[in-house]
Amino acid sequence: QTIKGNFIGTTFDAGTWRDLAPVLHGIYVSGAGGLTIGGTCTAGSGPQSIYEGNYIAYHNAASATGVYVDNGAPTIYGNYFGTNRAGGDLGNYYDIQLAVNADNVTIGSSTYGQGNTLGWSDVVGIYYLASGGTQTIQGNYIGTTFDAGTWRDLGPALYGLYFNGTGTLSVGGTHTGGTGTQSINEGNYICHYDGLSNYGIVVINGSPTIEGNFIGTNRAGDDLGNYVGIIMTAGADNV
Repeated sequence: QTIKGNFIGTTFDAGTWRDLAPVLHGIYVSGAGGLTIGGTCTAGSGPQSIYEGNYIAYHNAASATGVYVDNGAPTIYGNYFGTNRAGGDLGNYYDIQLAVNADNVTIGSSTYGQGNTLGWSDVVGIYYLASGGTQTIQGNYIGTTFDAGTWRDLGPALYGLYFNGTGTLSVGGTHTGGTGTQSINEGNYICHYDGLSNYGIVVINGSPTIEGNFIGTNRAGDDLGNYVGIIMTAGADNV
């Protein structure tokens, strides 16, 4: 199954991004089998152009989520959560939530144009509660995006990534450079969580591997700072 190229919770009409999202979740995943949400973002012309990825926006009621994975192993890549290419505020309460039974979920990709852009969430970009399997988060823009030569601030969420689960979790990966200011391959950009007590990554429980990411900056060393880059509490183990 494939879900791509949709406007979920929003639409672009007469130059305006409209709020269409009174429902709790944009996409609710609860089942086995292969599921792909999104695709390659090749830009194109016009502020609404995205091609294969989805715009998932305005799910901003308490506990509402752009994509909620109750069970299953979807691949989620090339989407805009809570924002658009210009960095507009179309925020969700949570952008992506992995519940206890989420298993082998992939968020983003090492291929340029297949990372997700997450911004303007009320609380957390990625909220991780999974208890098993192998989850991978790589190649995403979380709290920031690069558009028209500018790094944009997509705050003001409390946290970029919040982990309170077990299982095997990989955040980032090998950074092999490439061309262009924004090139990153497997690592994530996690930036602009700069309000008081706002954190790029929070590890409450679990043993994630966090490597090859840009946290509060980019390859050029620009100030895209967080209040705290990574915080680990007493339950974090073998991080």
